[in-house]
Amino acid sequence: MISERSEYALQKKPLISVIVPVYKVEEYLCQCIDSILSQDYDNLEVILVDDGSPDGCGRICDEYAKKDGRVKVIHQENRGVSEARNAALNIATGEFFGFVDSDDWILPQMYSRMMSSVLMDASDICICGKTVVFPNKSIKDPEVPDRIVLERDQALDLLFEDRITSHLWSKLFRRELFHGILFPGQRVYEDIYVMHELFKNAKRVTWIKEDLYCYRMVETSVTNTGSIANMTDYLSAMEVRALSSAGKTRRKMLAPQIASACCYTKRLLAKQNTNSKAIREADHKLRYFIGRYSKAEDLNWKGFLQTLVVRLPLSIVKLID
Repeated sequence: MISERSEYALQKKPLISVIVPVYKVEEYLCQCIDSILSQDYDNLEVILVDDGSPDGCGRICDEYAKKDGRVKVIHQENRGVSEARNAALNIATGEFFGFVDSDDWILPQMYSRMMSSVLMDASDICICGKTVVFPNKSIKDPEVPDRIVLERDQALDLLFEDRITSHLWSKLFRRELFHGILFPGQRVYEDIYVMHELFKNAKRVTWIKEDLYCYRMVETSVTNTGSIANMTDYLSAMEVRALSSAGKTRRKMLAPQIASACCYTKRLLAKQNTNSKAIREADHKLRYFIGRYSKAEDLNWKGFLQTLVVRLPLSIVKLID
């Protein structure tokens, strides 16, 4: 049952700052912004950060700001999604923060459902489900059993196991969680670098079953491009997460994810000039990651086989792949 204090807070409608980094998404931007402004929870501050987009995105952002007083626009030189989000955090005035990628869209009830759950459970973070939208099909998340309320350690365990993902856009955060936290610049997997810190700052997390976020699968997007540089950044982010854990138990939870990523990266390296010094150094780093973070006793048979692939010479992997 919702408390009198939470009921009052819901009637008051705390302000949500919705942060949208914008870069080269002219084709999708209007759908994204319209879906935010048409929320049935209307106490929103929408911060659009034009990150030096070379197309018409900056103009579109300014047009929305003229039409709706809830929209604020920042124009900056291209510095990447992390710096765009940081610029928005610097001016955000909401009691809660939400994030939407500018080529995605959200269902009309997303923030009302998440806000009511946060207030009902006295939580600091609310997580919703997503629908992944391909050009010719859509895939919904497997439903969790109704609404789950997690204490901090329970939520951290699920995050380290990757049962709760690190995506910013499926979550609503109390602003206090971001005290002292900024997104690291020039990173691809900036979400992974900071999400465990945000969860550490939270006392309670609510996970609701509804698929309220629509994630557009764009094959050319940075995180959907399987490059050596991207995978190296992913592994660096996972190392930061591993080192943030005070105990060995949570580090062990990361072992399957690191084994899988190292195996995939090894196969990418094997397709390159294996005599290159840079490729040899990258291969050495993969062996280091496996040796430190993916012990055989922490893996199932599939993970163990992946570590064996990583330990093979690149020339052998090139032949068998």
